[in-house]
Amino acid sequence: MSQVFDINRVSVASSSEVRRGAAAAGAQALPGDVGVQGQQRPQRIRSLSRELPGFRVLVGLSCGLLLLQWFWASSKRPDPLVVTRAHQTETGFLIDVNQAGWVEWMQLEGVGPALASRIIADRQVHGPFVTIDDLQRVPGIGPATLDRIRPALRIRHEHQTAERTIPSVFP
Repeated sequence: MSQVFDINRVSVASSSEVRRGAAAAGAQALPGDVGVQGQQRPQRIRSLSRELPGFRVLVGLSCGLLLLQWFWASSKRPDPLVVTRAHQTETGFLIDVNQAGWVEWMQLEGVGPALASRIIADRQVHGPFVTIDDLQRVPGIGPATLDRIRPALRIRHEHQTAERTIPSVFP
């Protein structure tokens, strides 16, 4: 069964009952701390730092360990990506300007990570390059840069796609 409480019949503890309850809990009245009707109010229950002598040390050590963990975690950075370039004359390395990714562009002498990213971004925004000279629309590629990387570039048009052989699983 549920009980219904009448708000008019709820009693409130008197100040003397509050004082007795606070004294039983271990609280003390502060001198000069005047409460309702000139009576002293009880002091708040003692804090944990006074009750437990090692509590402050425990909190200090915990904060120190958290700071140490934070410094250690923030100092762990991944190693930078190092791209080693092969000499073009040794490998005969050719890239398709419309298919090459960031790493392939980085293989070319004079193309760094920023320029490689700009080439790919330009290709995504403006569409594929029709001729190798279209690379000059990318900021950072001028005639000198284009002449230096031109021997390693090629353009494969859609009609020149490589044939794929699919192995037959049936005899």
